[in-house]
Amino acid sequence: MIDWKKFKAAVARLEKNPLAELPTELTLCKDVDGFCSKSNLKIIHTAMQCAHESAVYCEMGVFQGLSALAALSGSHDDQRLVLVDDFRELKGYGKSKDAPGLKLVRDDKRVLFYEQDCFQVMRNYMGPKWDVWYYDAGHSFAETYAALAMGRHHLADEAIVFVDDTNWNGPRTGVELAILDFGYEKLFDLGTPCNGHWTFWNGWIVLKWKAPNE
Repeated sequence: MIDWKKFKAAVARLEKNPLAELPTELTLCKDVDGFCSKSNLKIIHTAMQCAHESAVYCEMGVFQGLSALAALSGSHDDQRLVLVDDFRELKGYGKSKDAPGLKLVRDDKRVLFYEQDCFQVMRNYMGPKWDVWYYDAGHSFAETYAALAMGRHHLADEAIVFVDDTNWNGPRTGVELAILDFGYEKLFDLGTPCNGHWTFWNGWIVLKWKAPNE
């Protein structure tokens, strides 16, 4: 279960007053590269604290491990992380799979890491349901829509879902159609004036998933 009241209140506060400094509980993230603002990291951290003590966090598009470290910093000992990245995008940024942030993430006993394409993982995944899901993989309309279509089958009865880079038309329209077709509920639409903005980077949409009654 998710403490929705606590989570929504925390995000609403950040929407009104985004973070200019990294909170002390996120010091693990301090020296790690990534495309994520301090407020984004705090929201991920808060989501894990608002989830139940054995919750599972899934992230698709791990890059250098920054947002995954935020999830770890907010998690309980019995919570688990399912991380997915085939590292195709690393080459364009001159990064290494041995980067310090990734090492911290991959060495943590709470982490299960799939070095595969996210759609391959979703087709074959048989693990525990995801209570918090951060999708930051392919950013086209088709990829975003397909991910939300496939991923919903792996979500817990109630789940928090983050979709990144929603300033761009592809992710945004993919999310909007998925809301209409699959029943996601939009909680927050955190747009920014530009990519890399200090508030919410390149736009975030925060969704609520509740499994339909069948």
